[in-house]
Amino acid sequence: MNNYLVSVIVPVYKVEKYLEKCVDSIINQTYKNLEIILVDDGSPDNCSKMCDEFAKKDKRIKVIHKENGGLSDARNAGLDIMTGDFVCFVDSDDWVEETYVEMMLIEQQKTDADIVACGINLVNEENGKSSIYYNINQTTIFETHDIIENYYNGNGIISGVAWNKLYKKEIFNNLRYPKGILFEDVAIILNILFQCKKVVILKDMLYNYLDRQGSIMKSNWNHQKLVSKLFMFEKRLDFLLEQNINEYLNKELQIRINDVCWTYRELKDKTEKKWFKKEILEKWKKYKKYFKLTKKSLKTYLNIIYLRFF
Repeated sequence: MNNYLVSVIVPVYKVEKYLEKCVDSIINQTYKNLEIILVDDGSPDNCSKMCDEFAKKDKRIKVIHKENGGLSDARNAGLDIMTGDFVCFVDSDDWVEETYVEMMLIEQQKTDADIVACGINLVNEENGKSSIYYNINQTTIFETHDIIENYYNGNGIISGVAWNKLYKKEIFNNLRYPKGILFEDVAIILNILFQCKKVVILKDMLYNYLDRQGSIMKSNWNHQKLVSKLFMFEKRLDFLLEQNINEYLNKELQIRINDVCWTYRELKDKTEKKWFKKEILEKWKKYKKYFKLTKKSLKTYLNIIYLRFF
């Protein structure tokens, strides 16, 4: 198994407080045949220097210094130069257990899975308390049609996040994360999963996600985040339409409408709220012919009615 090279891509931006813990957790993996790619995304703090210092200490580390282009652009820069047989991502404010790569690779070799994912610990930065963000009772294998079925109906067992997963390199042969967009991993998860013949979810909690106030997901709603929500809306639905996968269109439309309506209710800025409402209703006009009114989809319909008369 040691003959396989695993590329670990770490986008780095304004995380000097957390970076050493993250990189150390990768350097100290029990599986040693790694290509560790640190992508300095034009970070204005001390991260650039720190990355170079790490590379001096460990020959497995490669450093990319680039202009700031956002998380997706940094991931793409790593994908463009990776040479591994497999690839995984670690966000630079998170850290992984020492068997993160080894356990996922062992399972991949046993099953020939396209993706192996692990459980996630959610760690609160303020009090240090850890809680289960995502796990299952037993390691589970999903094949072909069951992969998408579980993604939509499995209560998040197959998640849309980029990290916590080991991928075959071929997954990204013709695929990159959309540049300048937040929620970029969720935007293309359907493109990824529809390539897969087998996905394995480990019961083991190997990824530690730091829940902190300064993170992108914790930041207030701004125009970029709203644009990203709408991009994700269209990207996922258009993918299903392009692939002629009609059986999931109604469910996807329900999820996206309910999601953006929840966001609309959260907005405080009246100008942004007015703009966002207009954009949601435009998306509804485009896709409403794929909507089927059932008891389960009634909430979606009521959300649209609410928007029209609010």
